[in-house]
Amino acid sequence: MIKDRSRFIMINIVLAVSLVIFIPTITSAFSGEDQKNLSTYILGLAMESEIPALNSFEKDEDDFEAADISIKEYFVDAVGIDFGNPLSILQKEMVFIDIKSSDIVSESYSLNPFKLTQEDIFKKETQVVDNPNLKKPLDNTKPQVFIYHTHTTECYQVQVPRDVNKVSNFNSNDFSKGVCAVGEEITKDLEEKYGISTIHDETIHNAYVHADSYARSAVTIKKYLDKYKDFDLLIDLHRDSNTSRSKMTTTINGKNYATIMFVLDRSNPHFAKNQTLVNKLISISNKLFPGVCRKTYYYNRGRNHFNQDKSNNSILIEVGSHVSTTEEALNTSELISRVIAEYINGAKSTS
Repeated sequence: MIKDRSRFIMINIVLAVSLVIFIPTITSAFSGEDQKNLSTYILGLAMESEIPALNSFEKDEDDFEAADISIKEYFVDAVGIDFGNPLSILQKEMVFIDIKSSDIVSESYSLNPFKLTQEDIFKKETQVVDNPNLKKPLDNTKPQVFIYHTHTTECYQVQVPRDVNKVSNFNSNDFSKGVCAVGEEITKDLEEKYGISTIHDETIHNAYVHADSYARSAVTIKKYLDKYKDFDLLIDLHRDSNTSRSKMTTTINGKNYATIMFVLDRSNPHFAKNQTLVNKLISISNKLFPGVCRKTYYYNRGRNHFNQDKSNNSILIEVGSHVSTTEEALNTSELISRVIAEYINGAKSTS
């Protein structure tokens, strides 16, 4: 009993010292109230894991959504852990292990290490983006896809270099430099290449109080749902704030593409349906374009459910981040269009 108690005390001392050293590193990128809130959040998570009685600790990741902060992702980035590469976690525990990125095979390839063929080796470099066989007659009387932007002014790197640590600088009313340009390109591809009628709304929802953006975009969504009832896909198109160029970029046929990430809210009453839909899109993406889709990021309580409670078919996609170039994001638009076309005109229509 005494031995167990001593171990418990020692673990908590180590934890406390680690937090004192580690939290300033994590929060140094923030200032003022955001820094204070983030410190409190991390401390709360740690205390909750050690002391079950603290399970009532109030965690609201929405407080950081307004600042484009993905807390958990920022946390693991800071300590150098890549959950897509389990060996990086092992390396943290066993520092004598030297792991080079070139030694790691992406899990997206799903290769059999005992049956590696030349076709497998060059799989990523032989992808054909378009599929003319998916094209159907365009019917504008019943739009199938609705694209909008809760954070309409989000943009990418432009000609003038910007400080990547100041995400707020990467906003612009010039829609040719941001997420609206990506939405417009996807709309064009879906209609011209695949015959999928698409509405792209460019209403600015984040011009005033950023935290109210989802409430304003909800008004826009309602307007279209009142008119068309529902869509095969309702896409809230964003760009992320991850500062890692390596995570935000992939190369296919010598061409750079911005990677994508889906975001879901677990508290949303339509969560199960939304998740099923996202998983289908990810499966198509991984099959056609391995490495383009990073992952799904889950919030336990997203602001306004990210409006995913409005439809079973409502999703949020992050295309690249502020460290991506506009060109890379626009390149990715054609991949997204193909995945959507496979879902609507291909897999979905035959399922």
